[in-house]
Amino acid sequence: MPDWDELENFREYELWSIIRILLPQLLGAVTLIDNPRINGLGEPRQFLRPDLMAILADGTVAIIEVKGVTPNTEHRLKDVVNQLRIYKDAYEAANQTNTALVIVTPGVLSPEYRQFLRAEGIDRVIDGEVLRQAEHMLAVSSAIEQFERTRASTNAASSADILLRDLDSLPPGNAEWSRYQKLCANILEYLFCPPLEKPI
Repeated sequence: MPDWDELENFREYELWSIIRILLPQLLGAVTLIDNPRINGLGEPRQFLRPDLMAILADGTVAIIEVKGVTPNTEHRLKDVVNQLRIYKDAYEAANQTNTALVIVTPGVLSPEYRQFLRAEGIDRVIDGEVLRQAEHMLAVSSAIEQFERTRASTNAASSADILLRDLDSLPPGNAEWSRYQKLCANILEYLFCPPLEKPI
C-alpha cells in the first residue's frame, strides 16, 4: 500500500510524473499531450501552459492543473479556478471544442471546497480522497513504485541537470512567463525543501 504522507511530500514536478501514469485509470485518458501550449486570447499573443492535457475516451480534451500543495483556502481555490478558466476560454476559442477542467492534488479537500469547485465549473476533482479509493489503490501504488524505480536509476545530479537544462532552453520574454514561474517554483523547491515548505 502507498504511503499517503509520502505522496503529499513529492515535489510538484515529481507529482506530475506520477499523475501522468495514473490518468488513464483516473480520467479515462487515451492520449496525453506533452508540453501543452494554448494560444492566449488578446494582443500580444502569449502562450498559456497548463500543467497537463489529455484526450479522454469520449473525445473531450481535459485541461489539468496539478497542485502539489493542496489549495485549502477559498482564495487559493479561486486562483486555480480562474487559471483553468483562462485556459478553457483560450482553448475553446481556438479549437471550437468542449473541454473538461480537472484539479489534481494529493491532499484531501473538504466537502465544502469540492462543492465550491463543482459550482465554479470544475468537472473533476482528483484529491487524496479519490486517490485513496479502493479501485485506485493498486494503480497509485504501482505509479509510485514506477516513479521511485525511475528516480533511483538516475543519480541525484540528474534532477539538477534537468532543471538547469529546462532553464537554459526557456526562451526569454512575456510569452513564456507561466512556464518560467513554474520552473522557478520547482528550482526553489529542489534547492530549499526541506527544510522550508514548498513554494506557493
